[in-house]
Amino acid sequence: MSLLKGCFLVPTTKNPDKSLWFIFHHESDGILAFDVTKEHPDIPYKHFETVLDAEDKKSSRDKIVLLGGPRQTDSGMIVLHNQKSAPNSHDMGNNLFLMSYRFVLLPGKPPMITRSDDQPTRLALNDSADFIVAMGFRLWEMAELEAELKDWQWTLLPATPEILFHTPRENRLQKALLSIN
Repeated sequence: MSLLKGCFLVPTTKNPDKSLWFIFHHESDGILAFDVTKEHPDIPYKHFETVLDAEDKKSSRDKIVLLGGPRQTDSGMIVLHNQKSAPNSHDMGNNLFLMSYRFVLLPGKPPMITRSDDQPTRLALNDSADFIVAMGFRLWEMAELEAELKDWQWTLLPATPEILFHTPRENRLQKALLSIN
């Protein structure tokens, strides 16, 4: 199970969960993943754009913050592609890198992100970088995940830049399912 980081957790027909989960962390007792298919209902992308030091060239349709999951919804994860020199990033394999931040929204103040030391920061991304932003995540205990995998509720698939960055969020699960078959 040590190779789960950087994989998709894909629901099978036996599973009522119809989300595509990106696994960004694992340890012997569990994994952390975020959903790459659902738009966050409360955080508009314009709040996130205020902390970028570069122009975001995505189409307006792709400028969304994802609702990653129910835990720590102030925790932001940014998955990057084509940006090898991002500070504080973690290599996820397949030329994907993860940056984590705390996203702070205070009434009457501009949005900000903070590093693990609670110091405000900005994101400097190069013009060719692809990225997605998710707030929150889900935790699976390893025993729970192993039981669900044995019961064929999930299958694992290496995450690809094609699905993460070049497929509309509402089509990502279908594209992942097609790449399995």
